[in-house]
Amino acid sequence: MLIKTDHEGFILPAGLKLKPVRRKVLVRDCREHRKQSFYMALTTLDWSDVLNEVDINKAVEVLEVKIRAVMNKFMPQKSVRMSSRDPVWMSPLVKCMLRTKSHISLNNKERLSLFNKRISELITENRRKLAAIGSGEWWKGVDALSQRRRSSLINLDKNSLVRLNDYFANLCYDDTYVRPSDMDIPDSVKPPKISERCVWNTLVHVKKTATGPDDLPYWIWKDCAELLTPIVTHVWNLSLSTHTWPDSWKRANVNPLPKVNMPIEDSDYRGINVTPVIARLFEKVVYRTQAQSVIENNLSHTQFAYRQAGSCTNALLAIQHQTYKYLDSSDCSAVRIFTMDFSKAFDFVNHAILSAKLKQLPLNPYIINWYHSFLYARQQRVYTHG
Repeated sequence: MLIKTDHEGFILPAGLKLKPVRRKVLVRDCREHRKQSFYMALTTLDWSDVLNEVDINKAVEVLEVKIRAVMNKFMPQKSVRMSSRDPVWMSPLVKCMLRTKSHISLNNKERLSLFNKRISELITENRRKLAAIGSGEWWKGVDALSQRRRSSLINLDKNSLVRLNDYFANLCYDDTYVRPSDMDIPDSVKPPKISERCVWNTLVHVKKTATGPDDLPYWIWKDCAELLTPIVTHVWNLSLSTHTWPDSWKRANVNPLPKVNMPIEDSDYRGINVTPVIARLFEKVVYRTQAQSVIENNLSHTQFAYRQAGSCTNALLAIQHQTYKYLDSSDCSAVRIFTMDFSKAFDFVNHAILSAKLKQLPLNPYIINWYHSFLYARQQRVYTHG
């Protein structure tokens, strides 16, 4: 209907219906009652084969196999196909439970009623979480539905993943690489040890983080800390006493994150390496208990990164203070500041130079040789959830 008005009018054509973006997702049912069953099953396991093992790689393998077997029994991994048209409360677990419900006979009313109740509770919980999330998570949902930012919905085929994996690997590949020589360890030097108290404190305070190639999520180590502390303590101390980093902990999943909205070239992706959770915890504990104080005492006072209580704020204050100090001088007419950034700084660290610097510090030779093993023969694979 046309009417007289002093406002300008616009006629907007109906938008095109976007094709749904579908992706396969692997999911485990990790609800509380299943976690309790998982915990009780772990209490019945015999860990003597891990505790008596003297080969670090075999010890880690047996530990992971035991935990993974129990997890697959009580929380089997299932695949579901998610779509950008799914409602915001539709999680992979809800879709998996709906599929399981569809296979239940209509005559089995008791089981159907139980499933309906659990699905309803899960949907209610998901909706409650949506009401409590911040604007950032809300916009992620909007972007996924509207495909406003298509980079978040990019699905890479197998050939693209292989090409990206080669690209990330070649960034730091050196065909002339020679492993740094280990230090000779006198009989008088004892291997460092990590206490059970330290291990327990590390496990119970682990925060939610991405799962690595071992497929063991963070909550296993956190929720079962009192059970796994003696086993993990033995494995960690065995690694230190043999100055050998386990081979399976050298593997990493590389998650390719787009740097731009529509990535075209391989260089448009940034690789994020994700190693096993327990390996990351081990790295932090060894550095904090065996190396941090020695290394930080030998750092330049002008370095603010990678040291306790260091920050960009402190660096900026130091620059500001030094600049004002120069300007206060009557001989100073100007202050010039030069800045630079190293491309792929961590990927291009020379292991021989790093080893030489470590050998100059008063570190336990077991720790230096352990770091040599940590850096040698690492593996990676590009991995996506799509």
